[in-house]
Amino acid sequence: MACPDAEKRVANTLDAAYIVAPPDTGKLIQLTSLANVLNVNALADQVLNFDQTGLTIIYGGNGSGKSGYSRALKRACRARDQSEAILQDARLPSGPAKKATAGFEVSVNGAAPQAHDWIDGEAAPEELGRHRDFRRALRSRLSR
Repeated sequence: MACPDAEKRVANTLDAAYIVAPPDTGKLIQLTSLANVLNVNALADQVLNFDQTGLTIIYGGNGSGKSGYSRALKRACRARDQSEAILQDARLPSGPAKKATAGFEVSVNGAAPQAHDWIDGEAAPEELGRHRDFRRALRSRLSR
């Protein structure tokens, strides 16, 4: 039997969208691109391509979108630290919040990239959640 909460808080149900998928050490999972990002800050309509043989660095001045992209990547890849809210474009009229969305392309074991759609608050594509090294990099570098 649960103890009553003096502050009348209600527990949220834990579902697959919030659980980090266990790594599949038998697969090479590579994020190849991020595109069609909507309702994440004031991000421009553009495609971010990720180099498959080297390092991709996202850089720019204040307000250029680095944090917005990192928040979307953290959510989609089920990073442990998801404490930063995904914000919408502050220049738009206020109204009901719209869910953040993005399109990812992921290659598994060197195969042709497959498209995956992500919607904030819904279960992320399994391939993104299994990208262990990416989650570790996000946790250690983007959370600062």
